[in-house]
Amino acid sequence: MTAGERGNAFGPTDTSENVGRRRPSSSLGSLYWDRDGFCGHEAIGVVLDSRSDRFAIGDAVLALPSSYFKAHASSRAEWFDENVHNVLLENMPVRGGFAEIFTSHELYAYKISECVPRMLLAQALGSLLCMLRRLGSLIGQTVVILGQGQNGLMTTRLLSQMCLRHLIAVEPLEFRRRQARRFGAGRAVAPGEALTAVKAVAPKGADLVLEMVGHNQETINEALDLVRSGGTVVAFGVPDDPVYNFHYGKFFRKNVTLMASVFPDPGVDFPAAVELLETGRFDTEGIITHTFPLVEIQKAFTLATEYQDDVIKVVLDVSDDIIKVHEVTSDDDLMTTLGQSDAIIIGAGVIGNSIALELSRNGWRTLNIDKLRGSGQGSTGYSSGICRMMYSLLDSVKFAWEGYTYFENWEDHIGLKDPPGGLARLRRCGALVLRSPQSQLFLERVVASHEAVGLPFEHWSSEEIQQRLAFDMQRYGPQVRIDDESFGEPTGAPLGDGVYFPTTGYVSDPMLAACNLQAAAEATGNAQFSFGQTVTEILQRNGRVAGVRCGTEELEAPVVVNVAGPHSSQITGMALGEKHDMTISTRPMRQEVAYVASPPEVSWDDGGEGLVCTDMDAGVYFRPEVGGKILVGSVEPSCDENFHIYPSDPEAVYPGRELASLTDQWTNQVYRLALRIPTLPLPEAGNVQGCAACYDVTEDWVPIYDKSALPGFYMAIGTSGNQFKNAGVAGRLMRELIEAGESGLDTDAKPLDFQMKRIPCGGSISSSTFSRKRELLQTSGSVLG
Repeated sequence: MTAGERGNAFGPTDTSENVGRRRPSSSLGSLYWDRDGFCGHEAIGVVLDSRSDRFAIGDAVLALPSSYFKAHASSRAEWFDENVHNVLLENMPVRGGFAEIFTSHELYAYKISECVPRMLLAQALGSLLCMLRRLGSLIGQTVVILGQGQNGLMTTRLLSQMCLRHLIAVEPLEFRRRQARRFGAGRAVAPGEALTAVKAVAPKGADLVLEMVGHNQETINEALDLVRSGGTVVAFGVPDDPVYNFHYGKFFRKNVTLMASVFPDPGVDFPAAVELLETGRFDTEGIITHTFPLVEIQKAFTLATEYQDDVIKVVLDVSDDIIKVHEVTSDDDLMTTLGQSDAIIIGAGVIGNSIALELSRNGWRTLNIDKLRGSGQGSTGYSSGICRMMYSLLDSVKFAWEGYTYFENWEDHIGLKDPPGGLARLRRCGALVLRSPQSQLFLERVVASHEAVGLPFEHWSSEEIQQRLAFDMQRYGPQVRIDDESFGEPTGAPLGDGVYFPTTGYVSDPMLAACNLQAAAEATGNAQFSFGQTVTEILQRNGRVAGVRCGTEELEAPVVVNVAGPHSSQITGMALGEKHDMTISTRPMRQEVAYVASPPEVSWDDGGEGLVCTDMDAGVYFRPEVGGKILVGSVEPSCDENFHIYPSDPEAVYPGRELASLTDQWTNQVYRLALRIPTLPLPEAGNVQGCAACYDVTEDWVPIYDKSALPGFYMAIGTSGNQFKNAGVAGRLMRELIEAGESGLDTDAKPLDFQMKRIPCGGSISSSTFSRKRELLQTSGSVLG
């Protein structure tokens, strides 16, 4: 028996729960908040296909996705039976619960009567039942529960019915303490009052302390303070760090029993949890506190992550927004529905979708193919979304200004009043480039270009910058790593000034921008999108491109456009092999971005004093982020060169993969920002926020927008990192290049004179700026371009 023989495919339901990242889909899952990005570890949904006798198509089920059970089966939990469960370790597509369709196994799936939000709690409830089953009878005991989040409150409700002598809940948030009292806790106190509360009813300490907080190293030691000699401490909260600063002496001298409770027996505890929920014997009232439609997803995430408005568990109801599953019975049927295309675009990020919109509005029948499950879910979704004109090259400045006007007039460009999810929005805030030896040449070029085209800028003195932004204007460059003894030591006279560029902003939801472009393209009636499809071959006939192969299926088109982001070099290799004429190449480059709380002196909320800042002295760029936070990225200082990662497989950075975890690069970026903003609140180890993703970069950080040596094969590559802002104008440039090439014009011999139609200075740029055959351009040598 193989996993494939007994697996089941599950599709979307009408609700979805999220408590962490901004990666929703139409399946229903609990998105587990973890610095490694592990998400979608439980789901309820409908069976779309089944190879198991226990499940039929259309059954409502609780199911754990393969990404979760493979991770836990590999740990060989105490229930693991080699003869039964080894199948879970065999080959099976690994997808999380937020995939539109995912695969599970009959050992990890259970029929439920209906797909309703309360059934989301079955996985957590099963884990709690396992813990209590292992503890045995608690009658007459004094029990302390540290943490009153979802799991803590559910435990409080369970234990309140078990004839304890005393039940004490410990929780820093007052509204959760109120809930704990409602759920049956005899006392609910703040952490600083816990020891006094315990001693008042049990002078020798509690019989049992349940640590249900996790993600920090303090609470397990607090549990040792509260438990009596010979008592028991249960570690239920999930650790972030593999090694803890554990008070071993106290643990040893008090003769404490320490028990971990990680994962339930799926064949015992989950069915019991489902029964308790379906019969109403476990009351879920007060656990699920908020429900939002999908269009309010940003509000839901903000609420969940910032603990606003008495939030415990947040649910998204996607019943009105769900993407319908293609009603097909095989891959053949799916490919047939896609029909004949005039152009196949590989990639559905913001650039690929912009090309689709331009071509489809001009009568082309387009098909975008993407291996992920929706638009903008690759590099676009991790973009910082900054819209700026500060570039080293005059042509890049004009190109970026033209691109900026699309986002300024986004609704007009999209042509839809109310697309699914709403419209992306440009948040204008201005930008500041601090003058330093590292930025001097870059600033000279930028200012000269701005003067040439008439873009405004202002010189801000050091005193003015300090007054506006509370920056420390000391010089710290050339930058070093934080483990260098000289880190944080001033290196010369303070920075003198900076240049402010008012025509700058950012889009806080780049993925939504890509989705808007998809909706606009589909509205033409000429554009189609196919997700979850991997291109395995570029088809060629009679010396030119003929389409693509996805698995065993061939899709024909006379034009193919490579917009595959970090996968672009792989696609280029499929099409051209060694027979290329490119002097510029692309490769994926791993990047980390940090999110930190803003300092108290300056407002970094939308409309506040916070702005986009480029600080080449400190080695970072940063901008405001929704919720009053600051987003921090790197400008690739030379001290980081040996730490750059160029993965051969870009998917190694995907959540759950080997390069997904944040590293000390995150720490370097945050501490460099703290040099400039001394009052920056530094996150604790258990409250790290950020993400890892891949850029698609060229040697000079200027993209390739061009044809190729293979007729009909075009490229919009090397765009990750600094081209999001140019999506609108890049789509138009690519349309004109494709139409010129397919009309027989040789744009190598005679590059396009590409007109600037939307900016006051007008004029044109040469398409040779973005040629695959160009010499290396003199740029900043970083993401700044």
